[in-house]
Amino acid sequence: MEQIDPPSLAQLQLDSAVVPSVPTLPVELVRSIIQLSLPLVTFSTFRQRYDDLLRFSLVSSVWRALAEEELLKHVGLTKEETSDALLHTLSTLQRRRSLTKTLWLDEDPNAPGAIAWSATGVSLLMSKLGGVHTLRLFSSRSWVELNSLAKAGPNLEELVLGDLRVAHWRNNGELPRFRQVQRLALASPDPHVIYKLLRHASYPALRSLSIMLHSPLERAPFESGVRHLAPRLTSFALTKTDSIGGGVLSDSTWGCFTQLEHLTLIYDLDFERILSAIPSSLKQLRVTPPFAERFLFYTLQRVLKAFLLNPPSINKLEKLILPALEPCPWTQFEAIIMGERGAAQDQLADLCKARGIKVVERVWFPQDNRWAYLNDLLDPV
Repeated sequence: MEQIDPPSLAQLQLDSAVVPSVPTLPVELVRSIIQLSLPLVTFSTFRQRYDDLLRFSLVSSVWRALAEEELLKHVGLTKEETSDALLHTLSTLQRRRSLTKTLWLDEDPNAPGAIAWSATGVSLLMSKLGGVHTLRLFSSRSWVELNSLAKAGPNLEELVLGDLRVAHWRNNGELPRFRQVQRLALASPDPHVIYKLLRHASYPALRSLSIMLHSPLERAPFESGVRHLAPRLTSFALTKTDSIGGGVLSDSTWGCFTQLEHLTLIYDLDFERILSAIPSSLKQLRVTPPFAERFLFYTLQRVLKAFLLNPPSINKLEKLILPALEPCPWTQFEAIIMGERGAAQDQLADLCKARGIKVVERVWFPQDNRWAYLNDLLDPV
């Protein structure tokens, strides 16, 4: 997560001078003004929300208190020791245990003496906050203990675990049960971590699953983990850090997605086979390249071929999301490839227009940031 630096004192004085006095308004009206003025909570808008709330806090003491309350609802931390400061701040407010709804925990590898988030630290923070609905933990040096995390976050509705090396659970005959988690996103360089998180935890309310693979995997355990969740999923995303090949899931597993409405896949999968195997009617299809692969090699040929076949799964498709073409200075060879891709994209656009499907181009994600890539998959389009 980007380290946020506050505006300069001169900028704050300039901003505060713009509004020398403000008529007194009812507290609930001020709260509504602040909430309606803020963008949705996403990875890309976190900085904007911070800046907006900082400016609101300069209006008056009432606006400052309400802006602080809104700021503490959605918190991002890059060091475990900063959690003490957060808890101290919340302890001064009346609704401390139910205030923070979103908690994003990242690591700052450039910070002096930076250490990983510990399993105990994460569970303890979650337990003290009490009302967290969304937890996003991204740390290449951290590990989680599933039983403790499930008990510390009984209200969790969204759980994102990115780049984890290890996941443990206590083998006492009872699976960790995340009772209210509706949205789960997983990424790890160790495929066995993915297997454990899919098979050794219970998600009775799950409706959305996103997986980012880092390396080739054993198909059988991965497929088993996805298959038992597939029938109740309405949203599924499957991406990779590079072109590690393989269809990953069999036709029989794709056939288990009976309620699927939103699907995200990397471009090099077999769209003809997958879209023919899915029995449900998709509403949204998103195509994305693997993380860390040059934009140059992104192609739409497989997607185009699948659309020409017009499988039943896209008969009610409402939206197709594609990465936007980059205006780059290309070599002659690159220009040929880009021209072919542009032609395929134009043909796809014509097909979609004839079928009433909206085509949306998604701005390209940062290629050197896996956290940004994973969050980009989760942000609404």
